[in-house]
Amino acid sequence: MAPTRSLASITRASVLDAAFRLAHRDGIASVTLEAVASEAGVSKGGLLYHFPSKDSLIRGMVDSLRLEFEDASRRAASRDPDSRGRAARAYLSACADADEDQSKRWFALIGALVQAPDLLEPWRDLIAPAPAEDRAEGTDVVVASIVRLAADGLWLADVLGTQPFGRGQRRKVIERLRAMTSEETS
Repeated sequence: MAPTRSLASITRASVLDAAFRLAHRDGIASVTLEAVASEAGVSKGGLLYHFPSKDSLIRGMVDSLRLEFEDASRRAASRDPDSRGRAARAYLSACADADEDQSKRWFALIGALVQAPDLLEPWRDLIAPAPAEDRAEGTDVVVASIVRLAADGLWLADVLGTQPFGRGQRRKVIERLRAMTSEETS
C-alpha cells in the first residue's frame, strides 16, 4: 500500500510542478507568485502558505531537484553490487537516466541558478565528498572525475536537447563510462 500524502504536501508538490512547467515553457522570469498560483489552480494565499516569497519558491524548486538527484543516486548505488566505482556510477545514473519530464524540470534549474547563484552551494556540498568516496571504494579518482564530468555533459545535452548522437550511441557511451569505473588503476 502506498503511503498517504497530506493535502499540504500534495498542494506544495502541485505548486512546484506548476512553477517547473512555467519555467520550462516561458522561462524562469515567468515564475511569479501570481502566475504559479494560477497555473497550479490554487489561491495566492494557498501558495504563500508554502512559499512566502518568490525567492522561497525558487529555492524550493532547486531544493526539490537536489533531493530528486540525491534520491536517484542513492537508489542507483543501492542496486549496484560492485563496490569499486559505485559512487561514480550512481552519479552517472542520476544524470543520464532522466526522462523527458525530468529534463524539463532540470531546464528550470539552469535558469534558477543563473537568477540565484547562491543556490549552487547545496549542490557543491552534495558533490564535495566524491573524491573521498572514490578513494574509499578503491576507484581511481581521476577516472571517477572524468565519468562525473562526462555525466554532467550528458545531462546538459539532455536538458538543452543538443545530444550529438542517437540513442544507441548514447547507450554505448554510458556503458563505456560505467565500465571505466571498475577498471584497475595503473
